[in-house]
Amino acid sequence: MNASRLEKILNLCVDVIAVTLVFLFLDYVYLDSEFLGNRIYGVYLFSFLYWFVLFGIFGFWRKWRLQSRMKHLVTITKAVGVGSVISGSILFGTSLMQSFLWKQEWYFLKDPLVQIWILYIALLVSILAVGRIGFHSIIRRLLYKGWGADKVLIFGCDQSGEKIYSQLLAAPDLGQRVAGFVSRKQHSPSYHDLPVWRSQDDLEKIIQDNNIQGIVLTHEIQDHEEIFAILSKVVHLPIHIYLVPDLYDVALGHFRGDIIHGVDLKELFPQQIPQWQTGVKRLVDILISGTLLLLSLPLLLITAIAIKLDSKGPVFYSQERVGLYGRVFHIFKFRSMVVDAEISGAQWATKNDSRVTSIGKIIRKTRIDEIPQFICVLKGEMSMVGPRPERPIFVDKFLEEIPLYGKRLCLKPGLTGWAQVRHHYDVSEESVQTKLKYDLYYFENMSPLLDLQILARTIWVVVSGHGAL
Repeated sequence: MNASRLEKILNLCVDVIAVTLVFLFLDYVYLDSEFLGNRIYGVYLFSFLYWFVLFGIFGFWRKWRLQSRMKHLVTITKAVGVGSVISGSILFGTSLMQSFLWKQEWYFLKDPLVQIWILYIALLVSILAVGRIGFHSIIRRLLYKGWGADKVLIFGCDQSGEKIYSQLLAAPDLGQRVAGFVSRKQHSPSYHDLPVWRSQDDLEKIIQDNNIQGIVLTHEIQDHEEIFAILSKVVHLPIHIYLVPDLYDVALGHFRGDIIHGVDLKELFPQQIPQWQTGVKRLVDILISGTLLLLSLPLLLITAIAIKLDSKGPVFYSQERVGLYGRVFHIFKFRSMVVDAEISGAQWATKNDSRVTSIGKIIRKTRIDEIPQFICVLKGEMSMVGPRPERPIFVDKFLEEIPLYGKRLCLKPGLTGWAQVRHHYDVSEESVQTKLKYDLYYFENMSPLLDLQILARTIWVVVSGHGAL
């Protein structure tokens, strides 16, 4: 078990213990009260769900070990503060308003229930703070002893690479351990008793074989073409990519100068969406895909009959597609082309494509051919919103020819996406490059609100037939 997973488990345990202990206090106070009686367990369940929804919204279970204790305390105070305002308004809003109207504000605080509620909130903040900071110290201690650290690969043995190595070595409790270097200028097979790889050709294999979680590009890698060459080999992998910015770039505002691992680094393509939003996104995927699949059953039956009557061949067809982090899966679609449409090999769809059947033109224009992919969404291979999954033969080609194309593979592919509602079907490599810009925009700005906007635009695309071939 690595440090990140242990940290999440310990933080979750602290939160469960804190909410439970505070509830036990509440139970003790109202033990003989007719106000709660047998409803005490229902109150606990509601309280538990209420606080854990808020904790998720405020990102309680993200990686905390690189954050300061003050940041930890501020987040706890914000979450419990918002929760107390909401719950206090529901429980005591009416009596508080009456106190203000009667100009007896302090009389409101004499209510025993209000006093218990204030004590409840104070205890919750205190137990959370003590528990979180305590476990935070334990994690830091384990990291200091070298347990569970993330492995980092430094590109460059120059002055900036030396500086980063020294700073990470001096702060092992930050959980980043240098596993080696990549440098064409370093002729020795080792540097600071760590391995040095001179060739970047097998970079993906080096990262996978050594379980690397992050790479740092230093000032030694200055040529833009070399940077893009490195990124094209690693951008699709589940690792963090950091760049040491020049002071000139920082002054011009090209980089925000984020403080990462105690070093001035800029993370390229950081994951913007909080963990709780990832869970919400998955829940929405299940609800929407399941509901639409059930509602569309009559339409699916009619479409299947129409396809069968229109041309020879199966109703559905299956294709290999590349999903999250390069995993291959199969999608299912209604057949919209003649049988053996790609007998001579994979090729782009074109406007007025002669391979498309009469019914195929209709279901492609209305996107009915995509409905069976709801099954892939339910299985978790796809999401409702995300970059469209491509075939392996095209992905291999694009990874070699289009810089940063692999970053699409760090997102779960979607049934629809920002590129789909802003562009059209891929008809050439230029179309793919244009769509990549939209996909990277989605990656940087991903949120439930943007997903909702894309779904709304998708409805318009379906109704209007915009972008269909």
